[in-house]
Amino acid sequence: MSFINNEDVGWYYDVIQSIVLTEKSTRLKESENKLTINVARKFSKKQIRYAFEKIFNIKVLDLNILNIKGKSVNFKGFRGKKIDIKKAILTIPNAKNFEFNL
Repeated sequence: MSFINNEDVGWYYDVIQSIVLTEKSTRLKESENKLTINVARKFSKKQIRYAFEKIFNIKVLDLNILNIKGKSVNFKGFRGKKIDIKKAILTIPNAKNFEFNL
């Protein structure tokens, strides 16, 4: 893979931004072994998979990406826009026992 440079491993930790903790993501984790995380928008599917496997030493079985466009909002007479979000839904073996420790 062309994006991999053995000397520069700092970008692994730039990929994962936050964990999604909602009722739906908890249900997915318990029933279907899927983790939901917010990732940086600039990274591709291959890079997300590679970084997650290197950080946590877990084989990713499947990876789905959601690009969510930010909504237009009005606040005190000014038009604005919420930020765009990129979510990754990772299928890993035994996700019920997985704990994030970054």
